[in-house]
Amino acid sequence: MMIKNNRRLTVGDHIPYVICEPLETDVASNDSKKASKTSSERARHPDEIARSGGVLKPDVAWYLTQQFLPPVSRLCEPIVGLSQGLIAQRLGLNASKYTQRRSFGDGEMNDDELVNYVPESFKKDKERFGDVKKLSLTCSACGVGSDFPGLLYLRKENDTDAGTLSGGFQCVNPNCQHPQYWGESTPFACMARIMNSMSMLMRERLQSYYEGVVKCDDPACGLETRQLSVNGGVCLNRGCNGRMTSMVSEHAVQTQLKYFECLFDVGHVTKQLVDNKQNFGSSQKDLASMIARTDKMMAGELCRISKEHIDECSYNWIAPSFWQQVFGGIQTKQ
Repeated sequence: MMIKNNRRLTVGDHIPYVICEPLETDVASNDSKKASKTSSERARHPDEIARSGGVLKPDVAWYLTQQFLPPVSRLCEPIVGLSQGLIAQRLGLNASKYTQRRSFGDGEMNDDELVNYVPESFKKDKERFGDVKKLSLTCSACGVGSDFPGLLYLRKENDTDAGTLSGGFQCVNPNCQHPQYWGESTPFACMARIMNSMSMLMRERLQSYYEGVVKCDDPACGLETRQLSVNGGVCLNRGCNGRMTSMVSEHAVQTQLKYFECLFDVGHVTKQLVDNKQNFGSSQKDLASMIARTDKMMAGELCRISKEHIDECSYNWIAPSFWQQVFGGIQTKQ
């Protein structure tokens, strides 16, 4: 770029550069090549930035992530109670992307998981299922695609609206002319569409899990591969001190399956509304009575299917027969 601008260069010259933010025209463009420029393609000479009149701006987030966070994290690693996620949060970055994950073969929980630990079953659905892939449906009547809101949810037209309780088997588009059963003629057709969407999401999640892709937890490296080091979870890049972690873990698969169950579990849905104090003083029994009989039957069948998938997964669950086989065999030998 300097040569194109008729700048004289010789061997050994110092070339300054600054990594700039993507231009608005590049981000808004549909061309994926422009929208996904690498850091080297976004490098500019300081003089060019000064002449741009504010169009070219240094990418502060890139420098914090790539140049500042990794060395500070390594220096502060011996400090008890301080983690990479906490440092990233103090820098104004998304802490969830830099939280140290559990390494292969490490059965202990890290500091981020131990401090203020809350069991998954005690978390709100918004927090517990924030990272799962949402169940999305397209209304056959209006053609608008939306996330399935759940069996019973609080529908708000705007931020100031108190909201009204609505059933999840209706299109969420307020302008839809036939919202019942997402535009389908019968409830069975609606249930079949939801079952197909659930199956597709499950297969996609399981396929991602069985691909076995691991990623380095060091943001400065970010290596993604299917290869594993003979030394366990050590990063394959020479000189990197990061640890390789699964892109899709067993816990993520379990959370995805549990998300489907909680969408159609009448008891869970009503309990969430009561705990969030968004039920206008109604109890779980009163809220359950607001659900139509057909909707309950559909939800019961969908919830049953979701539980079957969870039972097949058997994550974090040991069947009682296992202990009978182990200790029963010992008694037989004795």
